[in-house]
Order: sequence, then C-alpha cells, then structure tokens
Amino acid sequence: MILDLQEHLSGYGQLEKAFIIQDRETRRSKGYGFAIFSEQKDADRVIKELDGSVFNGRRMVVRRREPRVVNESAERAEQQSNIEESAVESNESTEEVEATQKEQSSNQ
Repeated sequence: MILDLQEHLSGYGQLEKAFIIQDRETRRSKGYGFAIFSEQKDADRVIKELDGSVFNGRRMVVRRREPRVVNESAERAEQQSNIEESAVESNESTEEVEATQKEQSSNQ
C-alpha cells in the first residue's frame, strides 16, 4: 500500500518521503499518512489536485499538516522553536502534506 501511495504522489514533483500510519499491534492502516515534498509548489499542487479524489477506493482529504497543540504554553513554546529552527534551516521549502483518507460517503 505504501508503494502505491509513493507511486501515486511521485508524479506531482520531487517526493522526499511518504508513509502511512499503522496500528502498532495489528500493523493495519489507521487510514491516514503523510507525504513530504521538496518544493512548496509541488505540495500546493497535490493539495489542489488530489483533495477529494479517490485512492484505493477511499476518498482522500489532502491538506497541510497542522501542528498539534496541547495547551497555550505548549503553543507558545512551539512557535518560539519554529522561529529558531527557521533561522537555522537551509531547506525552508520542504512542506509536509497530510493525506487523510476518509471512507466514501456510503458509510455516512
């Protein structure tokens, strides 16, 4: 399944990494994954063209990864960390795109 996802996304630009999140015990897909592209424009294209499309029989929700925030102080610490990291990182164009697969409307 991961190879299918990598192949599916590779036509949209330089794909650095793609992976599907699995249950640790059963090794079954949890229904979502992540993809990292070298260029922001490629990530933007994937979001625009694949959001709402069907992949392996399931409708995809494709969006930018949003950081999780536990509380306000954690959010402030993360923002400060992001500022510091952006000053150090040389590859600022790397974008993470979350590709969440949702079951088709027949299950609603």
